Amino acid sequence: MGRTTIFWFLLLLSLSVPSVSSIKTLSSIRELADNNIEFGKTFPGHGLKLLYWLAHNIQIDQNNVIDLGDIDPSQGDYGFHCFGKYERLLPREPNVDYYALGDLNTNVHSGSRQLSSYVTEDFYNVQSNPHNNIDRIIVRSDRNSQRRVWRVYLTLHYDPGHTWEISPRMLTEIQNFPTLGAFLTQAHYDFNSRNRNYQQILHCIRRDELRRRRRSLPECDTHEGLRLDVGSDDTTKARITWSGIPKTILTKNLVLTVYTNMASSTALESYGVGQQQSGSIDTSVRLHPGLQVRLMEKTESSQPDKKIWASPEFDEGNRKLPSKVVGYDASLQLFVEQGKACVRLYIKKSFTDWKNKFSHSWVGIYKSSDEEHNSYETWQWATYFNENQNRHTEGYLAYEYESGLDIHHDVEARFFLEKASSSVKAHTQPWANEVIKKSMDVVGYGASLQLFAKRGKACARLNIQKNFTDWKNAFYYSWVGIYNLTDDGHSRYKAYQWVTNLKENPNKHAETILAYEYESGLDVKPGVQVRLFLETAYTSVLAHTVPWGQEAIRKIQDNVKGYDASLQLMAIGGTVSARLYIKKSFTDWEDKFTNAWVGFYSSRTARSISYDTWQWVTKFNRNEDKYTEEYMAYDYHSNMDVCHGVEARFFLSEDSSQKRCVVFRGPLRSVSGGPA
Repeated sequence: MGRTTIFWFLLLLSLSVPSVSSIKTLSSIRELADNNIEFGKTFPGHGLKLLYWLAHNIQIDQNNVIDLGDIDPSQGDYGFHCFGKYERLLPREPNVDYYALGDLNTNVHSGSRQLSSYVTEDFYNVQSNPHNNIDRIIVRSDRNSQRRVWRVYLTLHYDPGHTWEISPRMLTEIQNFPTLGAFLTQAHYDFNSRNRNYQQILHCIRRDELRRRRRSLPECDTHEGLRLDVGSDDTTKARITWSGIPKTILTKNLVLTVYTNMASSTALESYGVGQQQSGSIDTSVRLHPGLQVRLMEKTESSQPDKKIWASPEFDEGNRKLPSKVVGYDASLQLFVEQGKACVRLYIKKSFTDWKNKFSHSWVGIYKSSDEEHNSYETWQWATYFNENQNRHTEGYLAYEYESGLDIHHDVEARFFLEKASSSVKAHTQPWANEVIKKSMDVVGYGASLQLFAKRGKACARLNIQKNFTDWKNAFYYSWVGIYNLTDDGHSRYKAYQWVTNLKENPNKHAETILAYEYESGLDVKPGVQVRLFLETAYTSVLAHTVPWGQEAIRKIQDNVKGYDASLQLMAIGGTVSARLYIKKSFTDWEDKFTNAWVGFYSSRTARSISYDTWQWVTKFNRNEDKYTEEYMAYDYHSNMDVCHGVEARFFLSEDSSQKRCVVFRGPLRSVSGGPA
């Protein structure tokens, strides 16, 4: 009788828990938008923003395998951590690991400070809400290759009833949204719940202004508005920056107050804002992990100051990932403690004989990337680094060296396998310099092109494969041009240099790569781009970099049904534009499109006859700079302001019912052009 009771108890228990096989797979944003999917849609949930961030930081191959690139989840990058208690939630498989992302508690997972501020801002500003940190993303990877991901899951704090698998197709779909706001709109994020909580704190638009501009989406943008940040100045001290303070609260007695971390209630320093909506202040507080600045309203002396907004906590590595030690299961990270430059060496736990392999290895710290390898400021043997058990991760051991050298803008660390300075195996990015990490391949040649900044100036780096020995002959007439904007014609360069005149930088050489650089006098700013030309002719362009300050904008075009053409919506200079791609084999397109036109609309609900502006397709302007091997490009630049929900529609005839194509891109403020 006892055995029978136990049997029925276990049977009922198993039926009460959703089985692994019952996990629903979401294959599109439309399915994600379903009201029954409660993942990150309601304030202060961060799940949808985290999903957008992940999609834009991975690559998906033709076999639907996801590549995390430079992200190593077993190292704790971006707050990834091992998810071990998965038996009730996910399939048990041999040689498989699960890693979770999204726990924003920096006391537990300090790597989450590396995440973009749009993911974390609600967490830092709504501490009292129990739902501000329940969204998680789980990835399944091979134990021997954690950066190769086979499955991705969404979950509300590991609740089996609120766990879904998402397909690579959906991730690809999300990648095709160049702005967060557009994705959140499509996924049915509840903007109103967020707006109600922040009220006048957000940078809002009045309802009458909305009606005048024909805007149909929420009054408060989700990705713009009030911003606070703690960063690095040119010394060891913290710099605080702010922007977007609403004019409605500037009349109050506002101060910016620096705290040790988000949990601290003791102010380190305070600075008045005055009437400035944006600005920056160099503090006397030494840079240290966790620093936070808060916008406060001063009250009467007997009352505590009122918090209006809080920044993310400062990340010890200035939001830069560790650099791989080439050929070994180790990586190198530059970080800061009390204004001093420090170095951390991550050693994979399976790399058990690392002390033998690194018996003659050392790390040098340099004032800038220009310094020769033997011109270090300070150094230490790798085997003399101190173990820091508090920074061990699931996959790595952590060893550190505190140099005592003041951190500043250009400081970098380098790892050498042996005493010889030619044995460099890793170097970190300069402390405060941004570098677009992904080089753009030079099609047909063993080379790649990279844009980077040095002392605030735009620079180009050409990486040459060492086996490309005749590159100087192949590139004898080649040159690189630097442009202010991605839509500038090829002839409108602001600076240029012949490839054979680029200066070799041995400090950036790698095992298979030689590095050559050009430092221009052009200020680096959003939109700046580098292009490589094979010959003097402007039509000989071989490669171009992603514009500075932008993520790669993929080729998001909608096909014109029934024709070899596609339409793309863009924003250039704050106004809406359209680009029509015509296949070169479609030679009679002007005859076929003799009555065709494109209309711009303030929202997707607008009737076809209620366009804001329009143009005949045959009057689009030819843009030879945007030609590809198969397609010609024609542009129409309107005077219509960019706004939420804007879309373009292609009509085959004057009859507006003959709609053949719609491009819906949502908010496009951050887009400065389509594919090059």
